Amino acid sequence: MNNLGSSRQFPTSFHSLTDVFQFVLAVIDTVIPVIVAGAVAVFLWGLFRVLRAAGNESDHTEGWNIMIYGLIGIFVMTAVWGIVAVLNGSFGFSGVSLPSTQ
Repeated sequence: MNNLGSSRQFPTSFHSLTDVFQFVLAVIDTVIPVIVAGAVAVFLWGLFRVLRAAGNESDHTEGWNIMIYGLIGIFVMTAVWGIVAVLNGSFGFSGVSLPSTQ
């Protein structure tokens, strides 16, 4: 069974700690793109709020805050992805598959 767009396979049974670690990595590889997409959507929503605020200072400020939260979310998720890739390479498992742009 293959997860969403990743080349990592979900283990079918857990015989060792390696199988558990590979399962966790497969889940992370599946979940992080969804969370990054959500953070991008939050950023775009904030941008929409800023553009729509035309003269209303409180809506403008709220839009900027939403955009900042979206950028922080994108940064944190890509940092987690990088940390997982480093740990994955350090322990000698098969490489972390980064999302394709297809």
